[in-house]
Amino acid sequence: LPSAPRIALLGSTPYTVMLNHNGSGFSRYESIAVTRWRADSTRDITGQFCYINDLTADRLWSSAFQPFGVSSEGSRAWLASDRVTLHRIDGDMETRTEITVVPADSAEVRRVTLTNTGGEPHDLELTSYGEVVMTAQGADLARPAFSNLFVETEWHAWCTAITATRR
Repeated sequence: LPSAPRIALLGSTPYTVMLNHNGSGFSRYESIAVTRWRADSTRDITGQFCYINDLTADRLWSSAFQPFGVSSEGSRAWLASDRVTLHRIDGDMETRTEITVVPADSAEVRRVTLTNTGGEPHDLELTSYGEVVMTAQGADLARPAFSNLFVETEWHAWCTAITATRR
């Protein structure tokens, strides 16, 4: 049987992040859900994720156990009071994901580090994915498609960041 989820709560009011040892979780600003999340331990597939596509080896996985739910050759989760670190080994690729909250700026920082431990080069694509909702959790639960209509995102090359706003 799978073990009960272990969770970490990062940050403090107004910005908080909840993550479990599988990489699922949510981000909140005060009472506003920043990202979509559903409390469903049978699926555990909502949150913000990073997909890794190895074009050389024709393999696809995620930086944490979820959302694919595929075991790796080795994985470990460190849940501390200031950060969550998720580590996994897939073939000759090691993935380390660090998540923390910067309380002074109400910001969440995610860093993914890939290390090739083999002798051959790999061509990799990374895709970050999260459903940004920016509304109250109850409103999103009642009408998720409606919530999506009012979110706009913008890429800022000068600081390599994406911002999301609600119209």
